[in-house]
Amino acid sequence: MKIRMFGEFKILETRCISGEKSKKSLAAFLTMCLLACSAAFPASTYAYEFDFDLPDSDHIAGGMQSTYKQIRGTQRAYISTKFTTISTMYFLSPQRFSSVLATEVVYKTVRSASYFTWQPDYGGLQGEYCLSACPDVQNGEWESYRSEGNWVV
Repeated sequence: MKIRMFGEFKILETRCISGEKSKKSLAAFLTMCLLACSAAFPASTYAYEFDFDLPDSDHIAGGMQSTYKQIRGTQRAYISTKFTTISTMYFLSPQRFSSVLATEVVYKTVRSASYFTWQPDYGGLQGEYCLSACPDVQNGEWESYRSEGNWVV
């Protein structure tokens, strides 16, 4: 018998006359690896792509974008932007295109990840939320732009 390291796992290496025992051991080891890997990734990661056009009026609500509602399945909701050109406000809401804030607003200008902080009475597991965003009102005048990334609820 030998003990070998495989990443963080110690593997007990044995020599068997019958291949049946080693097949069962290998199947058990692969099942444990699969379970460990699946636990490391959130079950509810969603991509978003928002195109913000110039607003038709002075109301920033004309520039709001929202995803479809998704069921919350994790303790820590967050947003991870891959691309945005100006400061954009993101929040989770119980309805699309709604100004009802289920979380505090997160301001994103560069590629990064940020956790949302839930408002009172929101944030329960299995609740349905959508990601909403609009250009930061502090931007003043802005050109059309795109924001994309991932969010987890």
